[in-house]
Amino acid sequence: MKSADLIFGLKHLGLFVPNLNEAVSFYHDLFGFETRSVNPDADGNPHIVFMDKCGLELELIQMDEDKKQNWIDAANVTPNHFALCCSDTAKFVELLKAKGVTFETEKDQRVSNFDQPPRDIDIVFFHGLGGERIEVFQEITAE
Repeated sequence: MKSADLIFGLKHLGLFVPNLNEAVSFYHDLFGFETRSVNPDADGNPHIVFMDKCGLELELIQMDEDKKQNWIDAANVTPNHFALCCSDTAKFVELLKAKGVTFETEKDQRVSNFDQPPRDIDIVFFHGLGGERIEVFQEITAE
């Protein structure tokens, strides 16, 4: 057996957030993520919240800057982004702009012949409350 044979899916994405309550509201209100569990720190204060949506689990983590920097230094990496599937990226952009969200580009972008098998996609990127980069992805079907 190879180690790759033991892997069967994505468990969660861990994101550092500056304000846990605001981040929970952000992911709930904009994407429909639901809180699955809240984990307290040593003082009993919430500092990790797990949220689920469509099989994707987010681990939102709020911690003191010095502790967070130790975790970042230990990992020495930062994920580039995470992607969420969307049925209409143009409408998504319109709805979020109305809520004051700023996007990396003014509108969704078409990418032709992406991946295998080749297909057209529309994508848009923006940032979450902790600076995390979020991609919203729509596969375009032939009409």
